[in-house]
Amino acid sequence: HRVLRQCMRHAVEMEEIDRDPTARVKPPRPPRKEPNALDAAGRARLVAALAAMGPTPLKAGASLALYAGMRIGEVCGLRWRNVDLSAGVVHVREAIGSGLGGTYSKEPKTGGSRRDIPMPEALAEIVRERRAAVLDECMAAGIALSPDMYVCGRIDGAYMNPTTLTKQWGTIAEAFGLIGTQGTVCTFHDLRHTFATTAIAEGADVKSVSSILGHANAAMTLNVYAAADPEAKRAAMERVNEAMGRRVAEVIEFRPTGTDGKPN
Repeated sequence: HRVLRQCMRHAVEMEEIDRDPTARVKPPRPPRKEPNALDAAGRARLVAALAAMGPTPLKAGASLALYAGMRIGEVCGLRWRNVDLSAGVVHVREAIGSGLGGTYSKEPKTGGSRRDIPMPEALAEIVRERRAAVLDECMAAGIALSPDMYVCGRIDGAYMNPTTLTKQWGTIAEAFGLIGTQGTVCTFHDLRHTFATTAIAEGADVKSVSSILGHANAAMTLNVYAAADPEAKRAAMERVNEAMGRRVAEVIEFRPTGTDGKPN
């Protein structure tokens, strides 16, 4: 559709045709892909795999996506100055984008993507371990740890290319058989899906989850993730089944009879 529109517009500009016959044709709606999140068993395998890994950029990056729902560009663009370990907060202020000329640093995806994310203790511990490892590298090289360094980058100040992180994650996902709910290997972006579906299934406030994800509004979060977890849907149906079979005490109304005014 896009190529045809471009051809017709060009034909009009070149005066080959008088008007664009595709001007009022609506583009086809692309099929919506369901989130390929990890189920409970998959999450357990992943957490065990992360626990066995050293404080590498891959471990830190995957953990930021899994426990905080961050996008891969945001993970690669996270600097130490935007990590507050004392308060347990990650400040999303930068991302690494990709274009025809390569990768580059940029503002987060949207205004709502500029956000502050509280770190759960499991994530905070992993980030602390990563910082200690980076500090050791800096000391060995005879340089100071700079707040401008990237959490998943090198001590020379370079950030990790999102493509590199994607490939490293793919190797781990294949090795541990991390298959998502759609039957395919869990991608790095599926870690963000896993965070969202888990949060919704566990009863987290949708508005809060939406804010953590950096979505424009809570409706988007609900539309994408509310029904994406098969375990959550099964649990919901079991609650409905329980409610349908629940016995309610029968209420019998007593009415006065005769002339004495006493209930019969």
